[in-house]
Amino acid sequence: MVKKEVKIETKATTAEEVLKDVKQADDWAKEKSVSDVIGSTQFYPDIPKMALTDIQEVTHRLIDATVIKDFESEYGVHDLALLLVEDLLTGEQYTTACSGMVVVKKIKMLIDLKAMPLLATISKKGRYWDIT
Repeated sequence: MVKKEVKIETKATTAEEVLKDVKQADDWAKEKSVSDVIGSTQFYPDIPKMALTDIQEVTHRLIDATVIKDFESEYGVHDLALLLVEDLLTGEQYTTACSGMVVVKKIKMLIDLKAMPLLATISKKGRYWDIT
């Protein structure tokens, strides 16, 4: 079992109350967290990010992907696909994001099928994004 740091605020005014709060925090630190079970929400934080518009209409290798449900943005609440792609010519990898409904739906299917890595081209037709 991995012990982690748990931060608490205490309103304790006596040494006995402080010790009780510290023991409670120690007990909580032994419990699993959401991140322990399903991982962090960070998606390849050490890999450079690329705007979706910078890679559109060019075939890349889609290495990995995840979907964040109910992502909140300036455009409302929607699912968001995070993609790890590789440039076929240079081998450079970067992450990008797309909330287009068609792309998100296809990415969910690819994840379920465990189909990655595979070649993919992201394009925009009018107002809609697609991945083929």
